[in-house]
Amino acid sequence: MAVHQLISFFNFVVGGASGIPQSDNNVLSDFIGHLFLVFGDLFLDDELCKHHDSVESYTIIRYVDDIYISITFREQDDDLRDQFLNSLTPRISDCLYENLGLRLNPKTRLFDIEKEDDKKDLERNLKKVSQGIEIADEANKEPPPDKLENIFGQLDNLKGSSIDPHFQRHRDLEEEILKEVYDENVQKMLKKPNNKARLKQIFMGSGGFDFELVNAYPLPIIILILECDDIRKKFEEFLRSKKDLTSRDIYLILSYLCQIKFNQTELLGFLKQSPQMKEIMKIFEDSLPPKLIGYYGLRAEEVSKIVEPNVTEQIRLRVLWEQKEEYSVALNHLLNEIHAICGILDEEAKSEKRYEANQVATFLRKQRVPHGTHAQIQNLFDRRNKSLVSHADPIAWAVTKDEYIGYRYHVGNCLKHLLGGNDDT
Repeated sequence: MAVHQLISFFNFVVGGASGIPQSDNNVLSDFIGHLFLVFGDLFLDDELCKHHDSVESYTIIRYVDDIYISITFREQDDDLRDQFLNSLTPRISDCLYENLGLRLNPKTRLFDIEKEDDKKDLERNLKKVSQGIEIADEANKEPPPDKLENIFGQLDNLKGSSIDPHFQRHRDLEEEILKEVYDENVQKMLKKPNNKARLKQIFMGSGGFDFELVNAYPLPIIILILECDDIRKKFEEFLRSKKDLTSRDIYLILSYLCQIKFNQTELLGFLKQSPQMKEIMKIFEDSLPPKLIGYYGLRAEEVSKIVEPNVTEQIRLRVLWEQKEEYSVALNHLLNEIHAICGILDEEAKSEKRYEANQVATFLRKQRVPHGTHAQIQNLFDRRNKSLVSHADPIAWAVTKDEYIGYRYHVGNCLKHLLGGNDDT
């Protein structure tokens, strides 16, 4: 059984465009990542070996996908060293991309520990890795008003400044302070009219704001921008004004779209015109399930109520057959999926040896599932019995993609009602 599931898992990975799925127990994906990045270590070693005339020694340290490279130079000439370092990042970037198809994280940093500021920056970064929990606990002791004041201070510091052209970062900006925007209490305070007014003054007040600076730390700054509609509109105008998109521009647009659930058709169209994104956007439009994020858009605590081996197996098989575009088979597993979930949630099912379709219909009626959705779930049982999977005779016909997506949509609505207390019908 384990061999069968591993083969199925690899078929899933190869057949999809979204990479290796992760879960709470992602030992397999971690191991695959380790095997893959070992080759990255070797390629980096080869690249650094080429420069033995300049490099006296080096060490490559990697934890999962976080890589630190320490270099000791033969010469102490600052200009020669800076020239070498400034060319090292693009060489490493090209090496990893050409050989493994990997891109460096935009946060990639170079530190010269002979310089006191860089040394302190490195120490802070190392603490984030090795003592992250302790630092987070210490930061949480600070009251939310102070955290918010610190955020405003960082924005004031950013305004009117510039980003290091080599590494796309702002040397004096404290990333950890900006990350306090994820604090729930800070977010509540940001919604107060006086704080929105302060944000508006920073981003739209006298002197203006160069939105290129958002590239310093895109995600937390975009979250702040979204707190005020006027700032958001101004930022969208800035994104639409871009010509001949660079990878940096694309990253910024995608970071913004992720925060608004890709609900901006003009910017999506803008990306489709980009040569770099044309094929990706086609996959996005043609292959990804419409309006589905995660498992029918449900929260983790809602999904946890139905996590049982039978349900998980039906979901796995359904997705596998979706990828193969065998919608008659996928529909069969879709039905098994909702049938099994109702069996878990229906208290009366636990006393029954067999849980039949009519009992599912009774359960959904008792749960007051909206009539349209209830009717479609009942139709799903009938449709399964008239598909080519169940009947290889003249009364059966194949399930089309549109038909299948329609049934899957109603299963999603049914589950949202049963587990989340809402639906979209």
